[in-house]
Amino acid sequence: MKFTINKVILWNKNGKRREIPFQPNMVNIIIGDNNTGKTTILEIIDYCLLSSSARIPTTNTYDNIIWCGINFSTEENTYTIARQIHRVNVKEAYFNVNGEVPLRPSVMKTGFQAAKNKLNELFKFDLFEIDKYETYKHISFRYSLLFNLISGEISTSSEDFFDFSRLNEFVNGKQLSLNKKTDGFDTIFNLTLASENPKEKGDELKLKALEKQKKKLEKEFEKYIDGIKLAGKLAKEDDLINSDVSKTEELIDVLNKLFNEFSNEKLQPQLSQYESIKTDEIVLIRKIRQLKKFKKEYSKYLSYQNADIDVLKPIEYIYDNYKEIINNEFSRQFIENLENEYQELRSQADFEDTNVPEIENEIRELTEQLEFIQKSLNSHTYKIMNLDFHSQVGKFIQIGTIKQLFNSALEKKPSEKKSESLKRLTKEIELLVNDIPNTRMEETNKTKFVSEIKNLVAEYIQKSNSIPEYEGLFARFNYETKRIEIRSKTLGRDVSRLGGSSNQLFLRLCFFASLHEYLISFQKENTESMRTANFLIIDRLSSPFKEGTIGNNTQEELLGKAIQILNYFVERINQKTESDFQVIVLDNSSRSTVEKYTKELDRIHIVEDFRDGNALVTKEMMEYQ
Repeated sequence: MKFTINKVILWNKNGKRREIPFQPNMVNIIIGDNNTGKTTILEIIDYCLLSSSARIPTTNTYDNIIWCGINFSTEENTYTIARQIHRVNVKEAYFNVNGEVPLRPSVMKTGFQAAKNKLNELFKFDLFEIDKYETYKHISFRYSLLFNLISGEISTSSEDFFDFSRLNEFVNGKQLSLNKKTDGFDTIFNLTLASENPKEKGDELKLKALEKQKKKLEKEFEKYIDGIKLAGKLAKEDDLINSDVSKTEELIDVLNKLFNEFSNEKLQPQLSQYESIKTDEIVLIRKIRQLKKFKKEYSKYLSYQNADIDVLKPIEYIYDNYKEIINNEFSRQFIENLENEYQELRSQADFEDTNVPEIENEIRELTEQLEFIQKSLNSHTYKIMNLDFHSQVGKFIQIGTIKQLFNSALEKKPSEKKSESLKRLTKEIELLVNDIPNTRMEETNKTKFVSEIKNLVAEYIQKSNSIPEYEGLFARFNYETKRIEIRSKTLGRDVSRLGGSSNQLFLRLCFFASLHEYLISFQKENTESMRTANFLIIDRLSSPFKEGTIGNNTQEELLGKAIQILNYFVERINQKTESDFQVIVLDNSSRSTVEKYTKELDRIHIVEDFRDGNALVTKEMMEYQ
């Protein structure tokens, strides 16, 4: 669809406005030194097309810039979308459906949503109402913008053809994983290139989402039913039930009957007696263990105490042998006091020694009681219903285990609300299956696309003579990986001869030209198909040619060939499909180089040269009064 970016606009705090205009049906080139704002133009366009985050620089240069915007035209109208630079990740915007560019934008309460609704309508995402289904909640028209960009990262890549890093949307506060991004792009790719009716494709995606919800609910019911069946299986294996019941509700009745009939009331008296004796056994074991431990610690204490008393024995010797020769009354009294204290300690130790035999006697008595109880437990047989007690207790335990599994399964039983949801989902799925047409046409369109891209890429490469190594090779689009594979015509297999960053760029230029040519024709034939925008932005076009001379071509000559491809592409689209198309190139080449290789080309427009003090944000725009 026609989608011409008329201009990029900046507003500063003083109310001054800076506009960068672009022309329709032209290759618009902005050249200039590094760090002058060329790539920022790409980021502004992306941000104003409702990206969740902005990559606009946060350097001092942009401190005075408060709003950025784009003005663009479609077949039906001209629009303006503007957003505040320093309020990223906020869903606010200025939106004008008549294309008016205000002196100073202001936040509109519904501006962001209104812009989103209009863009969804333009890209025909308004027919794709599946955002309430979590599986596809992240998919938006922004996925189709990957068709409109060859970023600096992609231009020299030997792998990717689409810059998935641009899909920086957030869902439920979390940034999308790469797998989520590529899955979403696969969906949009199919919708755009193979599906003739997005409404029907939307129904297919709804079906997948509903089936996913149904499968999740069915798993809950399966866990519940499997738990009941396991309880029934165990009961049957133990000969507790004889019934071959297949229906879950009937099996529940049979198991409940078993649990009610084999209650613990008949076993309770015997169990109480058995448990009482068992409790006595446990108490005795614990007492004996504690007494043995106490005896061990007490004996250790006595050993330490006797050792301390032995240290005092010299006092007794002094008292018995030398008291007659000690004439000093004070010293004699001191020796006598020590002797008395020593004798008291000896008496106390002798008394405490008598406690050990008492402890041993108590341990012996308790051990005898324990042996008696254990004999009683081993020899005593309890009879219940003419069966051995232990066998009956075992049976009781088996039933208890089965009942526990049964109750656990009942706890997992889905609610009545979930049961109703499962019925509703089943009905919705049946209706959708009947409404969705045969998908054979979509597969036909995929095959057609792969074949057309192969021919178109070859045609662009041959016309531009940009890849000499292409002789004897052909480009095949891999629909699964979304990449171009170079194959040998004679060997019929992939080759790696293409190599070189310059060849990778030429391959991408030819691929994107072929892609848009196919899209324009396909969407003209299928008016109900998804729409894509007829513009292409290329950042750092000359970066793959930085090595200087490559083969027989200088860096300048390679850049000239790249621009010639773009010029030929725009002319071809205008004439062959009678459609509008716009290319925007951002590069650091010199003006003289660009003019040298474009002076005879009709579709080239040098927008501005960001050199000699000129930049996206001019000195005038940086001033703040």
